[in-house]
Parts: sequence; C-alpha cells; structure tokens
Amino acid sequence: MDFRMLAEDLLHTIAYRKMPTEKPNQMSVGERGILNYLRYVHDGVMAGDLSRNLGITTGRTASALKSLENKGLIARGAVAGDRRCVVVRITPEGSAAAEALRSQI
Repeated sequence: MDFRMLAEDLLHTIAYRKMPTEKPNQMSVGERGILNYLRYVHDGVMAGDLSRNLGITTGRTASALKSLENKGLIARGAVAGDRRCVVVRITPEGSAAAEALRSQI
C-alpha cells in the first residue's frame, strides 16, 4: 500500500472540498449570538465593544455584521465626530428574528 499517495490524496481532498453553502435565510451561530446580544442585552453598541463582549475576533464580527445587514436584520451607522467607530442597531425585522430564534429553544 502506498501511504504517500494516500496521504497526498487525503490532503488534496481536504484542501479542495466544497463547504456547504449557507441559505440566505439561515444564520450562523455567530450571527445568532450578535442578534441575541442586540435584542436582549444592549442595542446601539459599537462594533468593537460587541466583538469584545462576545469574545469573537473583529474580522469575524465584521463578516457577521455584513451578513446580518444584507439580510436587513441590523443597521450600522457612524458615530458623530468619529467615522472610525460603527454603532450597530437591531432592526424591527432583526428583533422579530431574535424572538423567533428564542421561541425555538
């Protein structure tokens, strides 16, 4: 048995496998966490604080916020006087989605 060939085949399979795509109406665990935080803990929080409070990286936070914004569940806005800071607010649709998620538990 040629283990080298098997190992190379395994690495190739892992490197090039297709990840399942997310359906537009589904949310990742991180997106759910953000939505629940905004609905039940603190709405109108800065993105950096959101990342820090949830213990996720700023890159992952930015990605999740973009996805949630595209779905119409959150809105982002600049802080007056500091365009680098972004305030995140939940939309009425986002509140409804968070409540629906909570009812599934």
